[in-house]
Amino acid sequence: MVQLLSLIVLKQSGQREKAPFILSSTFSLDRFGFFQRGSVQEVCVFVSREVAQRSGAGQMLSVKHLNYTCHIRVTQDGLAGTTTFDRQLRIIHDQLSLIGVPRVIFLSVKS
Repeated sequence: MVQLLSLIVLKQSGQREKAPFILSSTFSLDRFGFFQRGSVQEVCVFVSREVAQRSGAGQMLSVKHLNYTCHIRVTQDGLAGTTTFDRQLRIIHDQLSLIGVPRVIFLSVKS
């Protein structure tokens, strides 16, 4: 079964050198031990920031890091949505296409 590890919404600064800042994030780290959770969360945040910083406006990418896959979609105005899964998942790009309306993302997470 595919496990969602993180869902992070970031805003890119106008400059390529500056890291994007996190607007909202949520993590599902229940399957990891207490002492591993912090490290896994840091990896999710690091990969999301790096991929968001290196992605251009309007891009949709999937990046594999270790045993995890980070999917990202960046809008034209620099709003980026990233998800990190423990395996490849193709359907997530359809969900990330809703990032133009951030309210929809948060409603779809609850359901």
